[in-house]
Amino acid sequence: MKKNNNKKPTNADFKNAINHLIRETYEIGRYLKNVDAAFTAYVQYKKDDDKFTKYLDERRQDAANKQNSGKSASGDRTAQIKDIQTRTKGKSNKK
Repeated sequence: MKKNNNKKPTNADFKNAINHLIRETYEIGRYLKNVDAAFTAYVQYKKDDDKFTKYLDERRQDAANKQNSGKSASGDRTAQIKDIQTRTKGKSNKK
């Protein structure tokens, strides 16, 4: 008779895996805080605080305008509706 080699993970295995994920998530957060601090220090070192803030505000405004203008495929509801209406079940629209 053959032994069943399919071992299922135990509760201890799940606990170890979850603890590992928690530690990794904490490390990623700590790394991002360090990157943020270094980037902030660099912008201050270059004395571009106001210029950089203005640039970010412009980018944020451009993104908001683009989203509200309907020019993107996801924002243009009429294009999405037309696309849905031209689809048929199992049949091609090509002649």
